[in-house]
Amino acid sequence: MKKIYYLLLICLTVSALGYGQTTLRNQSFEGTGNWNFTPNPATAPAGTTWGNVTSLGSLLPTAGAHFRGLNNPTSNAGATTYQILLNSVDVSLYQNIFIVFDYMYETSGTLPQMAYRLTIDGVVGSYIGVPLSGSSGSATITPISVPDTATSVSMEIAFLYTYGFGSNPAATANIGIDNIKLYTTSPFTGLEYISDAVGWKDGNSPSNTTSAVDALIYAGTYSIAGDVALNSVYINEGAAINIENTGALAVASALSTFNQLTINSDSNQYGSLIVEGTVTGTATYKRHVNSQTNDDDLISAPVSGQTFGTFASANSSNLPVVSAANPNIKFFGPFDRTSGSYLTWSTASNAQFSTTLNPGIGYRTGSTDNGTFNFTGKVNTESISVDVFHKGDTPASQWNLIGNPYPSYVSLYDFLNYNTYTANGGVNIFQVSRGGLYGYNAGLVDWWTIYNMANTMGDTKILSPGQGFYVAIDDNLTGVMTFNPDMRIDGSGDDFIPGRADNYNKSNFTLSISADQLYHTNEVYFFDDIVSLGLDNGFDTAIYGNNASGYTLFTKLVESNPGYKMGIQSLPNSSLKDSGVTIALGVIAPKGQQITLDLMETTLPENVELYLEDTVDETWTLLTEKAYTFTTATALNGLGRFYLHAAENKSLSIEDNAIESLKFFTGNQSIKIKGQLDINTKLTVYDIQGRQMNTVILNKTVNEYTINANGYSSGIYIVKVENQTGNQITKRVILK
Repeated sequence: MKKIYYLLLICLTVSALGYGQTTLRNQSFEGTGNWNFTPNPATAPAGTTWGNVTSLGSLLPTAGAHFRGLNNPTSNAGATTYQILLNSVDVSLYQNIFIVFDYMYETSGTLPQMAYRLTIDGVVGSYIGVPLSGSSGSATITPISVPDTATSVSMEIAFLYTYGFGSNPAATANIGIDNIKLYTTSPFTGLEYISDAVGWKDGNSPSNTTSAVDALIYAGTYSIAGDVALNSVYINEGAAINIENTGALAVASALSTFNQLTINSDSNQYGSLIVEGTVTGTATYKRHVNSQTNDDDLISAPVSGQTFGTFASANSSNLPVVSAANPNIKFFGPFDRTSGSYLTWSTASNAQFSTTLNPGIGYRTGSTDNGTFNFTGKVNTESISVDVFHKGDTPASQWNLIGNPYPSYVSLYDFLNYNTYTANGGVNIFQVSRGGLYGYNAGLVDWWTIYNMANTMGDTKILSPGQGFYVAIDDNLTGVMTFNPDMRIDGSGDDFIPGRADNYNKSNFTLSISADQLYHTNEVYFFDDIVSLGLDNGFDTAIYGNNASGYTLFTKLVESNPGYKMGIQSLPNSSLKDSGVTIALGVIAPKGQQITLDLMETTLPENVELYLEDTVDETWTLLTEKAYTFTTATALNGLGRFYLHAAENKSLSIEDNAIESLKFFTGNQSIKIKGQLDINTKLTVYDIQGRQMNTVILNKTVNEYTINANGYSSGIYIVKVENQTGNQITKRVILK
């Protein structure tokens, strides 16, 4: 039996055959009908009329002005068989289906002959003769039943004697058919889109609360601009659905597109389609592609099955050519990991022309107009696994260009979480310092946006439909990156443009470097008990490479640092306590530039302060209050000058009186004290053995003090502060 009964029955018109019958396809030879057909032969031998004819004598009022058939087939050389081949119709959603047609005939001699046969699910049935008697007549054939188990049906109606029913008719023989109907007796009770002029029947339209309701699009184009949820959807032949760039359609059961479903996007928004059940027919995704004149774009096919040749032809107006001298070579192709460069495919190459744009494969391209490329093919609803590997001696061999295979957004956290801990038998095949994905953001900030477990955990970060990106695989490993349908998510927004993160039991800050514009960013996250001060694969991710702009920010791992330049570093919340945590900050910048280091965003708790230490200018800047601006006397090329110091306020002070409100920080061979004193106060530094290392007087008119710790070895030191009134505090600090 069928999985779905009484579902999505197209209400073209209520047939006159009886109450409750709904026509699925019809064909009248008065010039109307939607059950398309092919005549065979296309033309008749001389002396025979074959096609839409009007001669049937007294039967004409019954037949109407026209019918389809033969008139005076006196030159039927070779006993030609004349056929009407009615196209296959998807009936997988229907039950109680029947076919009828009117027939008419007249002769002065031998009776003409007629037969029909059905093709069910591709299996051709036997001919069944239509009994004719007398010299003339007309009737409606007894309804022909289509099995309830059928998923598709087509029909052939044939004239003349090839089937053994008789000999050639007399010269005055005429025969024809009209009013062919495919109908169901099961009424439709869901939502019906009647036409663009009428809209939805009775004003009942779908919404995000109609997930248990079926719908059919009878005629016109139903446009979806918001969130719509339905159980099943059927698009009638000649009708269409258009999902706008702001629209999202979720289908719980079955979708039949009749190849007339289009999803749109622009540079800011991407339309979405999520189907939990089955899809019959293709869809077209109009996927936004960045202008080649601005920068390249990394994409993948959001629907699958289209060949490159078909794709190139469908997008010939805005798919760039590499050179006007050879227009066959298109600005489109995968990443070659041997050479570390992108390939450009040619429509003149038979192998490339016929290559299928398989799901999950990434490509570099660009458009001529900052518009959209049309991808037409299968709507992927199943798991898609893409082969990835790192084999070879070239640095580029680690990088695998893949992409989102669904016409919907994908949760970045779900993708990373599954492929880090579950895929490949639970073996993490990400490169040890690059556990995450790298999205090309076309030079907006950083050129590369990095996503890992740290900045996606608990956040609504999403991967847009057909978005391409890189993953780095560890040495000499082979495996797969898997996209699961449960990773699909309703969302909105563009592709790899950075945005604010939501809190999920974590805090973070993002530091930026800018000169005449914003050039590069770096992220640091704090978690409870799930990360360390060393390398945590999936939570600590190195930068893709130095920013092509010449400006780069990176951090050094606090512990166990093998030399990685971290783009995202994750640390435990416990590191903010006591004397806090010190993070070496790497800066690459040209000589003679005014540079600003600033907090681009932060979700640090209010009781955490973040200082930037410049060991050359001997300054400390509280970044939670202001940015730090300086001019490069020489080119900066990495580590050694800047340090970030983060700590909870409560770990830096005890009470709210003058001496006890002092805050202590340790820098690069320095100890910094901040706070306003009432009177001059003595400060003494001791090593862990109690030996006095330094003594200074803190002037009450100064609120920041730096103690030179040049020559001090790394370790724990005791700082004692006391004044003439007897107030004192003792603080333990750590120099690294």
